[in-house]
Amino acid sequence: TTTARTTAPTNVAPPPPVAPATLKLQSLPGGKGCIFLDFDGQYVAGTIWNGGSPISALPSGMTEAEIREAYDIVKEDFSPFSFNVTTDSTVFLSYPQDFRIRVIVTPTTTAAPGTTGAAQFGSFKFNDNTPCWVFNLGGKNAGETASHEVGHTLGLHHDGRDGFSGTTHEERYAGYDNWAPIMGNSTSRITTQWSKGEYPYANNQEDDMAIIAGYANGVGYRNDDHGSTQATATPLRMDANGNLFPADNHGIIEREGDSDFFVFTAAVTGYVSISIRPADRHANMNIYGTLHTPTGSFNSDMSGTWSGLFTHVFAGNICYVEVKAADGNNQPIYGNRGYYEISGSARGGLQEVGEKIGVFYNACNYGTQLHSLEVGNYTQYDLDNIDNQISSLTVKPGYTVVLYENDNYLGNSISFSGDDACLTDNTFDNKVSSLRIFKGTNRPPQVAISSPDNGEVIYTPATIVLKSNPSDEDGSISKVEFYNGATKLGETTAAPYNYTWNSVAAGTYTVTAVATDNLGAKTTSTAKKITVTAFSAAATFYPNCSYGGTAVGLAPGTYSTSQLLAKGIADNDIASLQVSSGYEVILYKYDYAFDGAQKISSNTSCLTSIGFENVTSSLVVRPVTANKAPTVTITTPYNGTVYNSAVTINLFAAFSDVDGSLNKIEFFDGATLIGTAYYPSANISWTPAGGTHTITAKAYDNENAFSVSKPITITVNIPVCTAPEWVAGTTYVAGNTVQQGGIKYYSNSWNYNQPPNLNNGPTGSGKPWTSLGTCTSRVEAAAAESEDTEKSSNTLKLFPNPGKSFVNLNFETKNESEISVQVIDQFSRTVITKTVQGVSGLNIIELNVSSLEAGIYFVSVSGGDQHISTKLVVQK
Repeated sequence: TTTARTTAPTNVAPPPPVAPATLKLQSLPGGKGCIFLDFDGQYVAGTIWNGGSPISALPSGMTEAEIREAYDIVKEDFSPFSFNVTTDSTVFLSYPQDFRIRVIVTPTTTAAPGTTGAAQFGSFKFNDNTPCWVFNLGGKNAGETASHEVGHTLGLHHDGRDGFSGTTHEERYAGYDNWAPIMGNSTSRITTQWSKGEYPYANNQEDDMAIIAGYANGVGYRNDDHGSTQATATPLRMDANGNLFPADNHGIIEREGDSDFFVFTAAVTGYVSISIRPADRHANMNIYGTLHTPTGSFNSDMSGTWSGLFTHVFAGNICYVEVKAADGNNQPIYGNRGYYEISGSARGGLQEVGEKIGVFYNACNYGTQLHSLEVGNYTQYDLDNIDNQISSLTVKPGYTVVLYENDNYLGNSISFSGDDACLTDNTFDNKVSSLRIFKGTNRPPQVAISSPDNGEVIYTPATIVLKSNPSDEDGSISKVEFYNGATKLGETTAAPYNYTWNSVAAGTYTVTAVATDNLGAKTTSTAKKITVTAFSAAATFYPNCSYGGTAVGLAPGTYSTSQLLAKGIADNDIASLQVSSGYEVILYKYDYAFDGAQKISSNTSCLTSIGFENVTSSLVVRPVTANKAPTVTITTPYNGTVYNSAVTINLFAAFSDVDGSLNKIEFFDGATLIGTAYYPSANISWTPAGGTHTITAKAYDNENAFSVSKPITITVNIPVCTAPEWVAGTTYVAGNTVQQGGIKYYSNSWNYNQPPNLNNGPTGSGKPWTSLGTCTSRVEAAAAESEDTEKSSNTLKLFPNPGKSFVNLNFETKNESEISVQVIDQFSRTVITKTVQGVSGLNIIELNVSSLEAGIYFVSVSGGDQHISTKLVVQK
């Protein structure tokens, strides 16, 4: 669902906060843009949702497994782009407002009742914290809906169908087989991808990926992670036995035609076995792999869900693995972008093709044989009819078999380097849904301390929860031990593998976690240093003026509404404060350091004097810091835009201020001030004269510091007006054009002796005339006329106008040539492009505008001897 943007009131009091989510996931730390999946409830005020009234959205109620699945879907969908998909609010808040979007997953449908989700079209660049919404709960549903709604915020329309059954219109296409477009109805399909209408009866051919990565959003594609030629190949990472692990060898295919190359040197003559797979679940990409050796190139014997390479090599051979997207699974190749991983063995010396390593039986004591398998990775799909039927197995010496309880190598696992006559004693009888077979023995586990952060300062009295995130690719975690230096603090043998360290005295500590797997292999985490110190308030806050009421001291840091409440400071309940020497406080009217910033660096007995008594919802305490000027970038129009008619332009700027808030933005044409937008606005309307204009934006913050944007250049070509002067006492019919007083008018109906300047209105208003804007007279333009003047005198007519679904373009050309039609929205973005072969004489072109939002657009026709344009009004 998308809605139009309106204005909303502000300054409303939020309700009590909701506990934050415990999962803190990130897909691309440092990415240019941020997508925040918010599952823990959110108070929304000061936006256009709900008519501007506040919304208290409840937590999603989803389980951790469902949240991870939803996150995995959105992470994969946006993996080609420089987006950091996260579930961590602190990461989200570290991004500028115009480079982030909050996705609120909630059962509270106040924003858009009766829908599965809602978004404001283009709101990623609104720069005002407008969120989008997901009401479709559950892992798969929430993930697919989140990507869809974020797509709308980035400028994408629905992918539907027209005419597939007579004149039937399907607003959101549900796909076919296992495939559907993300901007359609994708929740019931396995594979969902970005699209440009490469399916029958598509009514929308916009290039999803080009729009997402385009200039308007400012995010772009992520950097190519691996070279696209053998000369720039990435070395495959392997252990001493040549084993390849997905955690070490993976990548992303970002763009059309992208190939990723890897290189390795065979250590032993024999066979190498390499498996290339897309994401474990909800993958967007079909894989195609090629192994290039000195004796030839060997393509995978399959493409799609995975690519297997098994080839003979000689010791010392330099070999290359090439990974790219492939057409497969009966789906368009356009959206085949995403994550892949490489596993197997690249040492050489493996068994001959066909040698079976693991043999599996459906009864204890090696009863009826189910299957014998080679080295490789096997999902539930690969195991086919032996899923949940394995009761015993044999393993060839020198190899390891890892059994997993769930598909895609998830859930409990157990490793075998030898035979096992009955899995009952391992509680794995008839429970195997996926497995791995590789050469070598046990692989050590992986572990890291996820909390606290390295360098974190904690105040006494201190209770520290040490959190770890161990994993074991070929088995399970037996225990995790926690150390301070060489001193063991304690251990845990069950998830979530955390340890609570109580009564920690002041001092500096170096902590590590040691994970042990089911076969006794151990791995020690990277050490983290933490400091525990006695608390000393940098600022003290009071609920009453003159330092009255209960005092609460705060150390340096950033405090949200919920964090202030946890310290004993209620929302909107600060009236005076004392600030220690060398520190300063920034007060904000809204949660998460948003809006109305006021910097204070000395004791203030009553905030009434600056209009801040009892309106603080979040704040920052920090050492005195020199004010940083805001940043500003003009986002609309694009640099180099050419307008071929008189036009009113909406100038938009994106801004951020890391230590305060914006005051105003001034827009300049050269040295001439065009206009000023006062916060929260960041745009003005402007009707430029003909010619070339150099535009800049100058942004001022709350302390009057300013910065100037990089200039952009636009050109306005106002065509020679060929419409005749209006003549009193003359009869005009629909379609006639005239000029009067420098304004051009279009006749909507038969009329007699009705001056256009006194009898005009929008199309559909009932007035006989509609203004088409400023028109340069032939006398004024005479000096600029050339041999092309007659050719440019043609009029572009649109019928019907206003239009809803289809409009016809009528115009004449004097020769046969290719004609280009562009529809441009009020933000100067090209939203429809169509190219046809023109004819000599009258041309009639049908244009489908059903995908456009209601509003005013400009239609431009160029090619041959024509370059003409007019306005189009779209109604819904």
